[in-house]
Amino acid sequence: MTHDDTSQLHIRIATPVARALASLAQHRGQSRNEVIASILTTALRGYYKEYLQSDAWKAKRKAVLIRDQLRCQLCGHEKNLHVHHVTYDRIYNEDLEDLITLCSDCHSGLHKKTK
Repeated sequence: MTHDDTSQLHIRIATPVARALASLAQHRGQSRNEVIASILTTALRGYYKEYLQSDAWKAKRKAVLIRDQLRCQLCGHEKNLHVHHVTYDRIYNEDLEDLITLCSDCHSGLHKKTK
């Protein structure tokens, strides 16, 4: 496939995709970017679950728990601990500062506030 063929294919695909996104955004009462973010989130959810089972995540999680002295950083509880993403800016390649230890109650409460 030549460069011209690729450009023509891109043009033929881009217009219907843009129309579909605009239609979906209008139907949902969202912006085009919100619709794109929602589609990507759904598409990547499986990869994220797989990542949370990886040795890399387990090592990072352990390091955060140790750094935070096995305590929820909001209430101080020591049981049912989760490692929460403060930011997803470096998802799959987080710095330890991107993560914080929270108990399940504080973690749930925090996610309810952000919805």
